Amino acid sequence: MTSIVRVNENRYGPIYRVLDLGAQGVCVPHVDTRDQAQAVADASKFFPVGKRGMTTSRQGYGASDFYERANDECLAIILIEDIVAVNNLDEILQVEGVDIFYVAPGDLGQSLGLDPPRGAGGDRPGPRDHRGLGPPRRNPGHLRQRRTLRRHGRRLRHDQPQRLDSRRRQGLP
Repeated sequence: MTSIVRVNENRYGPIYRVLDLGAQGVCVPHVDTRDQAQAVADASKFFPVGKRGMTTSRQGYGASDFYERANDECLAIILIEDIVAVNNLDEILQVEGVDIFYVAPGDLGQSLGLDPPRGAGGDRPGPRDHRGLGPPRRNPGHLRQRRTLRRHGRRLRHDQPQRLDSRRRQGLP
């Protein structure tokens, strides 16, 4: 099992500290610009990819290839949660050292001013909805994000296999 810690803000200290303590990945919320994405990569990865401090924890003792392996095995995850990030997605995706660009549909929908759809009870969102984003045919911004990811050679993770065929028909990854 891979241990991933979600830090509460994009700051160098908390990011590298959780990695030094043994987390195998870090997840950073509300990354809206290229500079913010670069800050995540810098704090998460060792030279030559990032600027993480070169002192290792016990994982590095006696390992001649520790820094290379740590850069390969550490997951740097950013959350795309705001319309500002969608507007800057081309630049954000150019940052090397970020491994996963996760589009968080709930917060992004809120940023777009969309109300969450109601679940079966009528008062709360359903368990598998996208909290107001709707399918790409109803949400041009959603489709734009997916095409931008594809243009940069980034893969989109699908957690609903039944939707893969419709996305492929739309020319999406």
